Amino acid sequence: MKASDLRVNNWVIEKSTGKEIRVGAINDISISPLIPNCKVSKAKQVLLYDWIKPIPLTEDWLLKFGSEEINKNVFIYSRFRLIWKEGYKYWYILERSFSTYLTKIEFVHEWQNFVFTMDNQELTNKELEIC
Repeated sequence: MKASDLRVNNWVIEKSTGKEIRVGAINDISISPLIPNCKVSKAKQVLLYDWIKPIPLTEDWLLKFGSEEINKNVFIYSRFRLIWKEGYKYWYILERSFSTYLTKIEFVHEWQNFVFTMDNQELTNKELEIC
């Protein structure tokens, strides 16, 4: 991963622990995770980009972010339809009403960034919310 892939509040995995963490600060070489009071860690904890990896976007993550399953491997969120493409291991993102192809998404942070870019909305994960 690299700085240009991420935004503050994106979810990633710390490789050494397998722990899902939320990004609190970003610089050229590392991130700092958020701590439970939603401030950047005061312990100066930093994670180099080699120490983190993206989280695959699964059905569970879509549900945590408020998507609705309408058929097997088909979800809707806001104005988007997501269709799982098993052979490719990613989600096709379509405009819900007209079925216009928009993009493909493989990871949680990509879905967060897409929704933020398209709808100016921050996805929240109610099960893992820390603030």
